[in-house]
Amino acid sequence: MKIGIKFFAAFVAVFCAFDVMGQASASESAWVSLDKPALSEVVKSIVTDDYSKALLLEEWGFMDSNGGMTNAHPWADKNQVWILLPDGMIHLNTDDGNCLYDAEVNGDTVFIGNQSKFSEAMTEPTDPDYKGWIRLLSLRKDGAKVEYLTVDNLGVYRIFTPIPFSVDRMFE
Repeated sequence: MKIGIKFFAAFVAVFCAFDVMGQASASESAWVSLDKPALSEVVKSIVTDDYSKALLLEEWGFMDSNGGMTNAHPWADKNQVWILLPDGMIHLNTDDGNCLYDAEVNGDTVFIGNQSKFSEAMTEPTDPDYKGWIRLLSLRKDGAKVEYLTVDNLGVYRIFTPIPFSVDRMFE
């Protein structure tokens, strides 16, 4: 009887190992659940890398209260880019033009306010009372491609891919 139980236990262990290995390869492109400190470190790395990262919008839609993503819109029409800076956020190629926001990073969330639009006079305040936030929820890796999943205060989810961007080169 003991041999039967040991054999059964070994069989279950091997089966579980194969199942975990199968999940690991199948979930290579699945969204990774990270705790708040880990998400905070990802946001911090986006803002403070030697090359600040520009985030290219890949898809957006709406997120329900259970975290389900609905009404997905692939964003292939424009190269909509979000650039996070230590004290601001630039939003390029929107339907409303190019915008600049004050931004404050707090953990896994970027709080934005004071919307201005770029014009010939540099920037024009358009909504000084604007208040919003964008929270990093998760990330996933598919081969060399990394994607960030965010949600904002209006329940809009966005999927971004990082692209290298040098703030210093922008002003050369």
